[in-house]
Amino acid sequence: MNQDFNTMNKNADGLITGQFATRLINEKFYLKPLSRGSEKAPTHEIIAKAPAGHYYSAGIAKEYNITRGDMSGRTGFNLWFNDPSFGEKGVNVDAYPNNLMGWDLRLSSFKPEQQEQQQAA
Repeated sequence: MNQDFNTMNKNADGLITGQFATRLINEKFYLKPLSRGSEKAPTHEIIAKAPAGHYYSAGIAKEYNITRGDMSGRTGFNLWFNDPSFGEKGVNVDAYPNNLMGWDLRLSSFKPEQQEQQQAA
């Protein structure tokens, strides 16, 4: 089985694209760099493709340098998908470097019951 989801990759032009999927979520997105006003500010805006085909601002991301362990010197991301369709708290996704010079995505917080309640309403 070819697993193209739950990963992010950087293309030759430097554009970072990704997709993460669960039973209830299937988001294709790219990261748009932001100018930062402070070190704590987000580094990227998450632009996702809606099922209807249009693009929308789905959240923010923060790039960080890994300073410990076997991934030291590489870059990771914290992504926060905060579109209202993800519930009150949104969805937090962590992006960890993989051996293919991309990133593996792991859902760090999401309460599916919130999504199911919204879909039933």
